[in-house]
Amino acid sequence: MNKSICILFIILFFISPGISFAGDEPTSASTIARTVFEEIRRGSIIGELGIYYEHIDYKEDSFVEDDEIVELHDSNLIVPYFEIEYLTAEYSGFSIGAGLTGYTHINGDSKQEDSVGDEDDVVVHQLYLGYKISRTSLKIGRMAFQESLLLSDYYEALGLVSEEIENLFLFLAVVDKVAESDIDKFIDFQNINRGDDSIDDYLLAVETTWNAVPDAITPILYYYHQGSLYDLYGTHVELFHESEEVGIGLNMDAYATNEDSENGLRDRDDQVKDSDIYHISPFLEVNDFTLAAGYIKADHDVGAREGGLIDDYVNPFNEGDKVYEPDGETWYGVLSYESDSFYAQLIFGKTDYLDGEESLTEKEFDINAGVKFLENFRIDIEFGIIDSESAEGDYKILEMLLTYEF
Repeated sequence: MNKSICILFIILFFISPGISFAGDEPTSASTIARTVFEEIRRGSIIGELGIYYEHIDYKEDSFVEDDEIVELHDSNLIVPYFEIEYLTAEYSGFSIGAGLTGYTHINGDSKQEDSVGDEDDVVVHQLYLGYKISRTSLKIGRMAFQESLLLSDYYEALGLVSEEIENLFLFLAVVDKVAESDIDKFIDFQNINRGDDSIDDYLLAVETTWNAVPDAITPILYYYHQGSLYDLYGTHVELFHESEEVGIGLNMDAYATNEDSENGLRDRDDQVKDSDIYHISPFLEVNDFTLAAGYIKADHDVGAREGGLIDDYVNPFNEGDKVYEPDGETWYGVLSYESDSFYAQLIFGKTDYLDGEESLTEKEFDINAGVKFLENFRIDIEFGIIDSESAEGDYKILEMLLTYEF
């Protein structure tokens, strides 16, 4: 990846419209260096300090899995962290972005072993070279993809976004490494093959958004390919109509995978199985309130999600652990309120799924809220009650996040 960055920089430097050679007054290397340095100094810096708290309260002390007893322990997790990012001003279309994340896990009450993400660490989560020409931007290095529907972590990749065609947005990425960025589980960059040499070391992602009727009909088509694992095809469609202070809308999703015959995701019978997932959610907006309902049908999990590469953007729950179990059927309802400084949300739903030959149900009730105060501070609270027929049984989870942005 470092070699690619150098090659790209050299190529774009010489084709940059801001630097002329033949027929123009020569520009000395020292003048260019001074100009570049000034643009770097004129960059912008943003950051966040935060502390995350999580408490899990299990109803049972243990459960049996594969004839073995698995202990369950209530836990309290505290994660202080910081995040700082710097973006230079553009020079001849070029820019540089850099970012650093530091965190530590305090897990005093849990008797369970720490996971791979529970280590104290400082991670360079962002370090890229960007180039923009007209309405097309290209980045290479470490970055987050704010424009993507499915990619929500940090990636070491080449990314391109373009709006050259009116009402059409194109996103393309070639991903080499991924860092999982959940506050309770930040895992440093690793190859997307997860140490399995039989899996290809890159992921190709293509997403196209078409504002067919601006603010009314917006379909998104996407295609993901990891050569020795799967091909994923999908669409997300947003329909919306607003009249005075009332808005009516409908979100629809459908995607399917073609799993590789050798390395693809396997079912309980150790057979490779393709996946199909469907989602529909009508909603009503009145002033600052939104009332929504939804239905999700999943015949199997998706290898791309299980590998930690794509986001679970369909699942509305705080937990929702069983939504993508075999033959999963989920019904849910959402009531939310949002203003400039406050939001509150109630979610209730249930999932019916298969555990082997047994039909089971999991219900979930979530209460979420957030408020901004003292200009730069924010507190977010999520509380979930999970009533499950699974072996793990029922549990409650409380998550709190206090942040200061600068």
